[in-house]
Amino acid sequence: MNKLEKNKIDFIIDEAGKLMLKSSISEVTMKVLANDIGIGEATLYRYFGRKENIVINAAIMMWKDISKNYFENIGSTENLTGIECVRKYWEVFQKLYDTNANFLLFIKDFDNYVQTSGMNVNQLREYNDLFAQLEHRFSEYYLKGVKDKTIRSDIDSQIYYYAASHSIQNLAIKLAGRPIIEVDEKIDHDQQIKMAIDAFILLITPKE
Repeated sequence: MNKLEKNKIDFIIDEAGKLMLKSSISEVTMKVLANDIGIGEATLYRYFGRKENIVINAAIMMWKDISKNYFENIGSTENLTGIECVRKYWEVFQKLYDTNANFLLFIKDFDNYVQTSGMNVNQLREYNDLFAQLEHRFSEYYLKGVKDKTIRSDIDSQIYYYAASHSIQNLAIKLAGRPIIEVDEKIDHDQQIKMAIDAFILLITPKE
């Protein structure tokens, strides 16, 4: 693939992602995407084969952007304790809720799409690798906390990571969605996310 073709493919993926953030994955058909960016539908099929390949690549592109602008832009952690680093990591989800709620809703939409489209593990390998990188970044913070004794050493860090990330992320996704019952609008959203973060920080805080 030459540079011109790669730039064209990246452009298509980027535009597809923007459309999916505005509406939903199901609404962005190959025809809708082709019309939006002004190319033939046949060209999309030539480059990607199937719509799901565009969806996967759009999700990867978005997560790379989120990783760079949120998780890698977490600020200096050199003078922080391990548990303070972990807190800053979880607070990224609060920042996402405050500044990029559409991305959180895309995550939910993408997960549903994967479940219903029958994608296999190999198709999602690069997507999975992104989360392995995020987990590695977190594990460095966690290990720092164990070493400086601000984090308990008797909790499996990987189990903790996925329990906490799934809980905090899914809470943020729930709150980013359309209110369903009256209480969804009444109870402060930011405080709910903060309380969830506090609970998971308390879980790994050494007992006196």
